This record gives sequence, C-alpha cells and structure tokens, in this order.
Amino acid sequence: MYKGEIPREQYDSAPGERWSRIKNMRKSPLHYKHAADKGERSTDVFRLGGAVHCAVLEPEHFESRYVVYSESKTSGEGCRGRWADFQSAHSHLTILAPDEMLAVNGMAAAVRAHPQASKLLAQGRAEVPLTWIDKRTGIACKSRLDWVTRQHMMIEFKSAASIDQRTFANQAWKYGYFHQVWQYACGLAAQLDRDPDKIETAVIAVESSEPHDVAVYLPCSDSLYAAREEVEQILDTLAECRRTGIYPGRYTEQTILTAPRYVLDSEDEDWQVSVKE
Repeated sequence: MYKGEIPREQYDSAPGERWSRIKNMRKSPLHYKHAADKGERSTDVFRLGGAVHCAVLEPEHFESRYVVYSESKTSGEGCRGRWADFQSAHSHLTILAPDEMLAVNGMAAAVRAHPQASKLLAQGRAEVPLTWIDKRTGIACKSRLDWVTRQHMMIEFKSAASIDQRTFANQAWKYGYFHQVWQYACGLAAQLDRDPDKIETAVIAVESSEPHDVAVYLPCSDSLYAAREEVEQILDTLAECRRTGIYPGRYTEQTILTAPRYVLDSEDEDWQVSVKE
C-alpha cells in the first residue's frame, strides 16, 4: 500500500477534493460550490461507465456487483410488480438491461484483445484510493486511480463514442481528461516522493459501440503542462474562495454580448449588425 492509501470503503467519506468535483471550477467557483453542496448525481452514463470499469479492471467482482433484468418494465400483465420485486431482491446490485450487458461485455473483450492495452493491464492494481496534500495550497486531495502497474505507471480508462485521435483529443480537453491525468499523477507522485512529471501515464480508450475499437494514448508533455497550469490556477482560486467565503460565477462585471461570427461576417444586408466596442 502507498503511504496515503485508504480502504476503498472509506474513500467517499474521506476528506479531500477529488477531480470529479473540482473540475466544476472550470466553469466557475459558483458551479463548484453547487456541486459540493448538492453532491454528485448518479446517471445512466456513470452507471454504465462503472460497469465497464469493473468488467475491464476488476472482472472477478463483476458478478457480485451487477445483474441483468431481461423482462419488460412497462408492458405485459404484472410487469411493474415483477420489476419492483426484482429491484427489491437485488437492491445490493446495479441492474443492467440486456443491451447494456452486451455492450459492457463487448468493450471488456475488446480491451483484453488489444495487445498494448492487455499488456498494461497484465500486472497491477485497480481502483487505488489515494489521499495527499497539495503542497502549493495546502488543500487536501484524493483520487481513485483506475489502474497502477507494478512499475507505478498510472493508467486511466475511458469509454467514448469515438477514439479517433483528433476527436478524442478534443473530448479529452473539453471534459478535463488531461487535467484528471495530471491531478492523479500528482497524487501518485506524492506517495512516491517524486515530481508529478516523472510519473508515466497512459489512457486506454474504447469505443462504446461495436466494433469497440481500442486505443492506448500517451498524453504528451505539452498537453499535460497546459493542464497543469489550469489545475494549479483552479486550486489557487479554490484556496482564495475558501479564505473569503465567496464563490463567484463566470461573470462578475458587465460583459459585451456579440452575435455569432457567421452573422457578423455575412454579406446579407438583413444580417448586418453594428457592434459597439
């Protein structure tokens, strides 16, 4: 175990900022505060993503955590009662539909069949819960790493509509995957007394639709540096918000609103707009 590792069952209640919450600071401190106060909501996307993670990274636990309900929930005599009875009898499990289970099994099989992905996942540990203190701000942080190899390489696992390099790269920046990788690298580096930029990282991505294509991406150093700058700014801002108790929204001053570029560049007289700078 790492020095800042905690039991998995204590992770959710343990103090510390996790990326899934502080990523809301990319919108505004107000959005972060709302997420912190209301908590994270479970959605079908997260439920299915959790199932894929388990099937790929912890297949030995899949049957004890997930079950399939094959009957209709809405049509047929007694369907609602049978569905309610099934939910009650399996309240300790996450229930999947047959098509969801098919997709989960397909993605897991595709990852296992990929030579580079299967090699990275051959030896290591899944869902490693870590805690550490950010040295710059003193903010307590925590993360649950998808996979750590025996050589302390950190692997993040993602499912996506497309793993096309350009498409996935845009998605990775939009949704903060680079930032997440950097934040997690900071957590692992704190356990090993290393610099975060010395932590090797990779992202295994699998397409959610057939044929479930797979890629192993190595985040480039320039991208991680850009993510690092934004994460550090986020933590600095969060520290200031905690100090003042003020969590502002995106715009605290009057802001110019300009029509879309296609309108302003249009040669159609009906669309000519005068913009006062």
